[in-house]
Amino acid sequence: MSYIQVCLPLKLDWNPWYTTTEEVHVGQRVAVHFARKPYVGVVMSIGGEPDVATIIAIDSAETGLADITPEELKLWEFVASYYMCTIGEVYKAAYPVSKVRSEKLASKLGARATQSIERQRLALETKISMLESRLAAKQAALSRKHRQDITERLQEERDRIAGQLELLRRDLAELTVAPSPKAFQEAIDFGEKPILLRGTDRVPYYLDEIRRTLASGRDVLILEPETDFGFNLRDMLGRPLKESLLFCGSTTSPSEKREVLAAVRDASRPVAVIGVRSSVFLPWRKLGLVIVDEEQDSSLKQNETAPLYNGRDVAAMLARIHGARLILGSACPSLESLSNCLSGKYELVTVSETLPAVEIIDIPSERHKRGMVGNYSRKALEEIAALPDGALVTIVRCYQTEGAALAELREVLPGRDPQLLSAPAARKSGCHSDLTLVLQADSLFDRTDFRADEKALQMLSSIRNHTDKLIVQCGAASHPVYRALAGNRAAQDAAIAELLAERKKYKLPPYTRLVDLRDKVSIARREVLSRDSSLAERKKELKLQYGALYTFDVDPL
Repeated sequence: MSYIQVCLPLKLDWNPWYTTTEEVHVGQRVAVHFARKPYVGVVMSIGGEPDVATIIAIDSAETGLADITPEELKLWEFVASYYMCTIGEVYKAAYPVSKVRSEKLASKLGARATQSIERQRLALETKISMLESRLAAKQAALSRKHRQDITERLQEERDRIAGQLELLRRDLAELTVAPSPKAFQEAIDFGEKPILLRGTDRVPYYLDEIRRTLASGRDVLILEPETDFGFNLRDMLGRPLKESLLFCGSTTSPSEKREVLAAVRDASRPVAVIGVRSSVFLPWRKLGLVIVDEEQDSSLKQNETAPLYNGRDVAAMLARIHGARLILGSACPSLESLSNCLSGKYELVTVSETLPAVEIIDIPSERHKRGMVGNYSRKALEEIAALPDGALVTIVRCYQTEGAALAELREVLPGRDPQLLSAPAARKSGCHSDLTLVLQADSLFDRTDFRADEKALQMLSSIRNHTDKLIVQCGAASHPVYRALAGNRAAQDAAIAELLAERKKYKLPPYTRLVDLRDKVSIARREVLSRDSSLAERKKELKLQYGALYTFDVDPL
């Protein structure tokens, strides 16, 4: 009998002790009971001195489920430590009940397939043995003298039996010989910094790296936000690489998710998985490349249940654990990632591109010279009037209700039928406009959110990507966001440096770490932690002091 500690998918600051007489190893999944409820746990340690009096035995070490790899455990420990939760909560997020049930089903199907193969093998061996006896009898009969017609008949029967035997032996060989796993190089150190790829035309760069990684026999993870899941790589990869592409999103069926799990555990062929944030918890074995597209998108952050992790940052650690290359991509990157480039942690690569024309109209100046008609500047109305009749015009309302905006639109643009969208709808729009006019852009700035400038710039940059010309009406044309939006790369970089300098002045992320202490309905308090050697210790103190009362949200968005 030996003592083991088992991680359970529960919010526990400790791993329960169990006893077992079976041989187990770290990472193995075992069936146990805790508080009279059954669970599938993960063996975290073997041996040692239990600090409790009563210890029960595990139910079984035979779960039919694959082991949790050392790389997975290392990632779980990072997430639990960084995001101030328990490793049991990370285990629950990585292997929710639905995923474990799917694995159990796959295990049963695999066992049935193995039993079926065994039955086929036994049947073939029986037939082969019977035919070998019959062949030997025919050979013995042919060794004696017979009439010519009898000898010919015996030879024909012998040849027919020999042909049947050859086919059955071939079938048995194919059934018995398992495919040998394709070797792959583990933990490659590419010797390169993570890359922040800035620009709209990022896919060709991604494709080159995906092809190179798959050709080396290693897997690829392309992490995408829920909001924009699945840019079309299948047709762009070309044969045979597109056959290696799998999807793992919220709409993926259970059978497709089982296929993804089996594929990333299979060493015989490399795969590329396009997945949402939870894909970082797949049981990767031979990961060579991690791409996080739209790295600034807020849907990469888990905001509902612990662990409240950011998929982008966990993906960066995942790449580091596996020695994989990391590429973050965005047309308008987060200030956190740009700060990492300025500090030398990341390398910034800007894709050359032709951006649409952007015109910033200052509303106070226009009102001073009577250049406004309600919420519309005369300049914008003149540009719209000059467009051909079939041109698509998009009006983006940032403040007005839809009804009020429609009523005013009919007055100022009679005879035109532009599409009227809210800012979020315009950001996701699949239509490309000849001209887009943004009204009341200052309403995008939430004065209670220190990230408002950054979010407004990202919103307007996304809208800009769906039009040939962008006109933005605002109340402060000199604001760094509007200068970054309308300027060249040098002007953009200068404006971003100004935004970062403001963050640094007021001791805000990325120069500090925020921790929100959340109860079930709201944020109870916010802690601002210095990014220095005291950070880890301060986190431990907060968790010890408030862990029983609150859920911690590290780096809230």
